[in-house]
Amino acid sequence: MGIEINCCPTLQREVWIFKKNFSLSLRRKQVSKIKLHMGAIYKWGTAMFEKQVLETIEKTKNDNGTYLSLVDMGLEAIPPTVFQCTELKHLYLYGNNIKTVPHEIGQLTNLEKLYLSNNQITTLPPTISELTRLTDLGLSGNQFVTFSLGMCDLPSLIELNMNRNRLIAIPFGIGKLRGLRNLSLADNQLTDLPITIGDLTQLNYLTLRNNMLKSLPSQIGACADLRILELYQNKLNVLTEGIKGLHSLTSLSLSDNMLTSLPEEMVELQNLKYLSMDKNNFKEVPYAISQLSKLVTLYLNDNHLSDLPQVMEGMLNLKRISLQNNDFQGRIPAVLWNIPNLEKVEFDLSRHIDRYCVLQFRSKKQERNNV
Repeated sequence: MGIEINCCPTLQREVWIFKKNFSLSLRRKQVSKIKLHMGAIYKWGTAMFEKQVLETIEKTKNDNGTYLSLVDMGLEAIPPTVFQCTELKHLYLYGNNIKTVPHEIGQLTNLEKLYLSNNQITTLPPTISELTRLTDLGLSGNQFVTFSLGMCDLPSLIELNMNRNRLIAIPFGIGKLRGLRNLSLADNQLTDLPITIGDLTQLNYLTLRNNMLKSLPSQIGACADLRILELYQNKLNVLTEGIKGLHSLTSLSLSDNMLTSLPEEMVELQNLKYLSMDKNNFKEVPYAISQLSKLVTLYLNDNHLSDLPQVMEGMLNLKRISLQNNDFQGRIPAVLWNIPNLEKVEFDLSRHIDRYCVLQFRSKKQERNNV
């Protein structure tokens, strides 16, 4: 069965709970007739729902279960009986209205994966450090301003997701998470990073998009295993020379910053395949870019470029370049005709490049590819 609600804004979303137990269609004119009954229906449905949750937890406890999912249940607190399920390895609690995590969380010493994303949590208890086997911690979409005491004392942690919080600072202690491979700190309010970020030498993926970073510590270059680095939508006006240490980097996103140049040390990034530099203040393409021999995709939209350097002819693996909204004054940069494996070029026809020039360019490229 199900409840069908038409044009009835006064009814709460929780009515969805009953959709397997009722068949009811409500119109605007009928609301007043059933208003007195809905309170009783809601209380009954909520009681049945809570009973189902508790039965699920009890069964997990009695069976020594290792997996428990209470996702999108509307929970405002973690039921105390959850902490009696001491064999749990995977606990999923995301998509609720949980505000606090009690210190009893430390009793779940076998826990390996804990997902608390999309709640209203502001802090974790110090007992979180007792979860010494924890490898994955999901805290995105909460209200954290900084790391909680104990979060940096999780020796087995491999993945930490704190996207979409209110973080204003990262503690120096983050350097103790030496096994961390994936770190997500996007959509926060960070203005800088601690130098101990360089102690995360096993890091593979780091996203810092949509923060307020003006620079990076040079120590980031010690993250030699880093493959993907997302820095777009910040306030970077300079990129540290320390970036030369990121020899494993294959993808670098620098779009939507305030950069006017890049350090010459960028030439050391010889495994880079993807580079986005959109929405910055570049007036010319930095020489180091032309020396990235494995680069396949290059985004340079929304800058102030008027030409491209001839040395880009040597970019043998470049297949796609995007140059929309620049200052090419109606012509295609000559070097593009000579980049041997270039397959796709994106221009802003309406503003900068004559359509005939583009058609001629595409025709010539097609002829070359058919040879």
